[in-house]
Amino acid sequence: MENKVENMRVFSQVVAVMVKNLLMLSIGMSVGYVGIIIPALTDPNSKESIYMDEAQTSWTSAIIPLASLIGSAFSGSITEPLGRRGSMIILTVPCVISWISYYLAEESWQIFATLILHGFTNGLVKAPVLIYVAEVTEPRLRGLLASTTLLSTSIGIFLAFLIGSLLHWRIAALVSCTVPLISVCLLSRLPETPYWLLAQNKPEEARRSLAWLRGWTSEVKVEQEFQQIQKNVQMHPAGVDNPAFEDDSGRVIPLTKFINAARPTVKDLAKRSFLRPFSLMAFLFIWSNFIGVGTTQIYSVVIFSTFKAPVNKYYASVLMSSARVLASILCIFVVRLYGKRRTAMVSSFALCLCSMCIGIYAYLCDVTQLNFTSDSAPIHENHTNHAWISLALLIAFAFVGNCGPANLPWTLVAEVFSNEARIMGCGLLTSFHYISSFTTNVVYLDMVSQFSFAGVYWTFACISIVGLLVIFFLLPETDGRNDVVDHFIIRSDLSNSIKRKSVEYRNNVISGSNI
Repeated sequence: MENKVENMRVFSQVVAVMVKNLLMLSIGMSVGYVGIIIPALTDPNSKESIYMDEAQTSWTSAIIPLASLIGSAFSGSITEPLGRRGSMIILTVPCVISWISYYLAEESWQIFATLILHGFTNGLVKAPVLIYVAEVTEPRLRGLLASTTLLSTSIGIFLAFLIGSLLHWRIAALVSCTVPLISVCLLSRLPETPYWLLAQNKPEEARRSLAWLRGWTSEVKVEQEFQQIQKNVQMHPAGVDNPAFEDDSGRVIPLTKFINAARPTVKDLAKRSFLRPFSLMAFLFIWSNFIGVGTTQIYSVVIFSTFKAPVNKYYASVLMSSARVLASILCIFVVRLYGKRRTAMVSSFALCLCSMCIGIYAYLCDVTQLNFTSDSAPIHENHTNHAWISLALLIAFAFVGNCGPANLPWTLVAEVFSNEARIMGCGLLTSFHYISSFTTNVVYLDMVSQFSFAGVYWTFACISIVGLLVIFFLLPETDGRNDVVDHFIIRSDLSNSIKRKSVEYRNNVISGSNI
């Protein structure tokens, strides 16, 4: 009986987080969908009513991160007055409008306008989504359930390519529209977070919400936890870095609320507790975008078409995005076993090798530029005999890239800052992420034009090695440690081993028990 109660307690929190993750799924689909419309609208031999030249294509791939940056700046503003659940429900409306707009678009400017709306909405969604998971889960489950947020984005990218491989891009947009529609139906059945309800002086609703979230139990059984939450809310009002949002190691916080909450001064930025971790993390966020993993995914259909992949170019992109999902899942468990630092170093080295091999293969096959014309002859006739090599290399590139380098900054960002610097640091770093993502996408085709396809991936290989060196010399192991902040403030010696207290500690971590 006791086990059944505990299972229900966990299951109710999993349900709440998974429903919330439908919005992250929609965000991932909007990003992946760009990889569907680019080959459809850039082929001069297609019969589409919309055609985009190279300059327009570059902007098509870059608009969403730029618009997301702007949207995230306003995310906290709607989250506080409307609530976490209320914000997510309302934001499904522009999601639906965006997908319908893709279907109805007849000119390129309409595609650009829709991309802006979709990107802006993605930015707005981030704060309520991330705060919701922090406020509805127990500390023992929060880290694991929070990790499903990035995983949901990867699954969304996979679904976008899967749907796009089976349907025309307009019909694919209509099918994708069902995700936010299902999301709003299920979100309406979820409770608002008890934290927000208490901040709005609604204690009875907050009690009912907590009882729902702890296994659909009675309010009496959650009274002790409710009193603790009430105390936390009274001590840390809205807009303040609330310790109740964190797990035992401080890993989970509202990652986009920061942009509105943080008002940094020159003195704040000059503090050692901020400057040292911020410099390292800023490099890692920029580096994770300039290694080419995200950009390659967006242009994957065109790349596979250029290399004359042995399978349908859309199916090949589905395989590549599925490798991304598997890598994201594997990364969760590998980090627990070997730590973030070692995982990042090994995957960065493997990514460098993949980039070098892709460049060598392109050079040997005389592939210098991307080929947007789907039915033209291959650049080098003989390379079709071993075209499976390009398929294998690009799938491996996506896999190792998402095993560590692409996800590393997000797993570190809440661990390296002191409490007073955390919101400010996370906010600025997320801005760095969006700006660097925009930059790498908008310059990718120019880089291919100037350096050739092989040159671009050799450049990615060099950037991977630079990141590997920075990780080796400057990044300590943070997994399972509570002295990471001291390392950056007072230059304390921090060993690169994973800190595990005991066998009992490991078992508790894996099982999700409180420590």
